[in-house]
Amino acid sequence: MGSAIGIGWKSKFAEIDQSDLHKLICDHLLGMLITHLPNEETTSPQLQLTHVLFMFDAPGVGDVDAVPQSLGRLCGHIARSNPHAIALMKACDAETQTLEQEVMVILNSPIESYVSPSFYTRSKPLNGKVVPTWFFSAVQVYGTLTLHASTTLPDSVQFLQKQAEDLTQHGEEYLIVFPTEEAWKISDAPEKF
Repeated sequence: MGSAIGIGWKSKFAEIDQSDLHKLICDHLLGMLITHLPNEETTSPQLQLTHVLFMFDAPGVGDVDAVPQSLGRLCGHIARSNPHAIALMKACDAETQTLEQEVMVILNSPIESYVSPSFYTRSKPLNGKVVPTWFFSAVQVYGTLTLHASTTLPDSVQFLQKQAEDLTQHGEEYLIVFPTEEAWKISDAPEKF
């Protein structure tokens, strides 16, 4: 996990504090899942990107601690009919439901802006060695993808239910800031909806 490498990337501008990176992830759930999958068919590209809402399980939460040196886990959901999901289902190991290839997720802050050389009030008058740039914040996450695609296996069903509940609770209580008693819950929907 690390800061995104950008336009004029310099290591001194990279965020390395894990808690700051975790906060950016928790504040901006919409990420881009990027995979490069083997493909014998010509109907879908090998390189694919899908926007996915991710929940972040930080170290110290549940079974994330079972993984040595874990930086946390991103949990997301893609519709089964999505071409990327179909390609993932074909590419994952049938027994472990794990993808052999590493995946990348990019999460961006919506706050970004042009930075004019005129803003450099010290260096511009001294030597004129200034150029425009762009301010942005992003996190790149690399790791192993485990697929929970079965609608009958208890682990997959439980994962998908928890994913829907966690995303809803996060949206209602953290992003919109409804009091817990007023927040909409998955259990408020008709059963099997």
